[in-house]
Amino acid sequence: MNANRKRDATDRSEQLAEAGTNTAGALSGAVVGAVVGGVDGAAIGALTGEFVRMASTMISHKLLPQRQRTRIQEVVRLAMAAISQLQAEGSQPRNDGFFEARDRGDSPAQEIAEGVLQVARDAYEQKKVPLLATFLAHLAFHPEVAPEQGNFLVRTIDQLTYEQIALLALLARSSEFGVTERPFHDLGSLSALAGGDRISLQLELWDIYRRGLVQAPGIGMWLNWTEIAPGKMQVVGAGTNLYELMRLADFDRDELQRLTARLNWVPQ
Repeated sequence: MNANRKRDATDRSEQLAEAGTNTAGALSGAVVGAVVGGVDGAAIGALTGEFVRMASTMISHKLLPQRQRTRIQEVVRLAMAAISQLQAEGSQPRNDGFFEARDRGDSPAQEIAEGVLQVARDAYEQKKVPLLATFLAHLAFHPEVAPEQGNFLVRTIDQLTYEQIALLALLARSSEFGVTERPFHDLGSLSALAGGDRISLQLELWDIYRRGLVQAPGIGMWLNWTEIAPGKMQVVGAGTNLYELMRLADFDRDELQRLTARLNWVPQ
């Protein structure tokens, strides 16, 4: 039974690959362009067509594991659905040259789309794939985020863990969830704080602080992770871009509550 399911999944991947190298890219572009409408709609249609073509080329690689093929298919499906939803809500595609080819041939949109596909393909944390799709879709409608910044954000998403992205979602709403404002070194002995999975969470928080995705206004620079007071952190700069483009305001509340409980944990 499992063998049959695996064979069916492989057949579907190969069908998508074959379609992509022939007509799927052009057809997808035409459909989305018609839905969005206008010159900018045609640009988005061309982007989605190219997105499908690039995905199909990746999927057609015979040595690509099935899990990677599935992630590529998923990010394409979710990104196209998100673009259609944004248009239905009345959002306007950016018209700042994001979709226009440069001297070397590729547009900024194509370059970033390729980057998103590569990150999705290699994302061993499956939960990051929908966030990548949401990011790409919203970037196509936000001209205030320059292409250069978009490339930086793709690389940043690649380097962050899913839990670090969840931390960004939480710290933007820390007062709502009651995240502690006490520094870690006030919560107990360092040996107790570093036990179990707590040290990884604290170091992940320290990492996004060092990356400049969060800061603590009015507080001097923290020198190590024990000084961090999570509830005093604010999402800033590129962290704000990620929060908005990945729609982290819609992050699962149950996950954020569990994360809060871990941050607020006090050793007995």
